[in-house]
Amino acid sequence: MNPKTPFSLLALVALVFVFSSSSVNALNILQQLKGYDNYGAFVDLLNQTKLYQKINERNTVTILALTNATIASIQGRSDDEKVAIMSSHVLLDYFDKIKLNKISKSVAITTLYQSSGVANDEQGFVNITRLPSGEILFGSAMKKAPLVARLEKEVFTKPYNLSVLQVSLPIIAPGIGEAILPPPPPPFTPPPSESPNNDDEEEEESGEEEVSSDSPAEAPADSPESGSPAPSPVAEADAPGPATENEEDTTTESGASRVFVGAAMAAMALVFNFL
Repeated sequence: MNPKTPFSLLALVALVFVFSSSSVNALNILQQLKGYDNYGAFVDLLNQTKLYQKINERNTVTILALTNATIASIQGRSDDEKVAIMSSHVLLDYFDKIKLNKISKSVAITTLYQSSGVANDEQGFVNITRLPSGEILFGSAMKKAPLVARLEKEVFTKPYNLSVLQVSLPIIAPGIGEAILPPPPPPFTPPPSESPNNDDEEEEESGEEEVSSDSPAEAPADSPESGSPAPSPVAEADAPGPATENEEDTTTESGASRVFVGAAMAAMALVFNFL
């Protein structure tokens, strides 16, 4: 028996295991994105630029995918620009939402464009920034480059080899081509002035009603009843009314005086008759 046979057999088994592992870990990015119609134009550009081949050679990548609507702005550019822009959307590290939320502030991540050897300065790096609000933003790591894209959603993940994240806009480093900036925020509109509180108005009105109800109200004039006599005419109003107590005393005294005088005259008449 050849003593080298066991060693050769072990080497063969090891090679089979290595190739099997490579096959299992092969990304095959086109196949992974095949069922997502919303990224059809993105897949077409990966195919046209042959970047899918370089992606499949990697064991760990994160794809910053663009929808059919957002990628339309770069489809009319030159082939070199397309390659540079598309390779800038391939991060050579694994990031899912859990890992992104652990970023303390900002990190610069190497992209596939950096490995091409044609990137200048920091063109081959993408800046990932997590805001205090929790929002995740992306932009070129070039100095003074704006954060133009935001994380919209996690499409799918294959820990820790492949992650596909949807971003809002293409990331174009300065010097590669014309940048695409997000639309400016709407102009500030001051809030409308606060109208008086209806409750306060109602309270004021109810207070006024209470004051009105507490004040003495004018008594309504008594309406004449059907059975009451009609008012006397004006002529009757001018007729003398009943005599007062003083007037009655005066009348009595004058009557007594007349009786006394009459009696005196009668007595005098009798005297004259006897004479």
